[in-house]
Amino acid sequence: MVRTDILSNSLFDEFKPPFEASDFQDEIISPEFQRGIFVAHQKGFGDALQLKGKCTSITTAGITHDCTYYYLESELSPLGFEFVSDSAGNKRSFFTKGDYIFILKKKDAPTNPTGISRNIREQNVSKHVITISYETDPLGIEVARIFVQYLRGNAVEYSFTITPEDGWGISHTPSTILPTEGEHVKPKLKIKKNDAI
Repeated sequence: MVRTDILSNSLFDEFKPPFEASDFQDEIISPEFQRGIFVAHQKGFGDALQLKGKCTSITTAGITHDCTYYYLESELSPLGFEFVSDSAGNKRSFFTKGDYIFILKKKDAPTNPTGISRNIREQNVSKHVITISYETDPLGIEVARIFVQYLRGNAVEYSFTITPEDGWGISHTPSTILPTEGEHVKPKLKIKKNDAI
């Protein structure tokens, strides 16, 4: 079971092994991990777009985060990743495997300056914090890229990008189909003489 205060400042930080990109790459970045991350984000973002149309007071980023976390648990638990619930059964916004903590965020989204965000940014916790962030296409209709990064302060010490072109048999079709140039038809407006003002 994973400690729920895992993102608090750790007195044992000096005993944490140094981050080695090659070890992380070998241990974590498998084709199954890449596929699971992309599928979860693709499903989560699709759910968010559908839900946003029904609810006006929520953001796509917030829904995407919650939906993606749900799909990540089903995709990554079989690979040995641990997901945490608090005593009330609410899901936490991170998951772990070995010496790594994974957190989700939208690419370039601002964060509130808190003690926990400072611990994450400076890597002052008992495990290495890996940020998984997504970026949408220019139209904002689908997930275009996912970044798996190890950040320390303002420096990116490791970055791996997952794109739909990587494969794994995932269909890469836009959520909405836009008409091609030859398909555009002007609407015809018919008014009956009795309906005219």
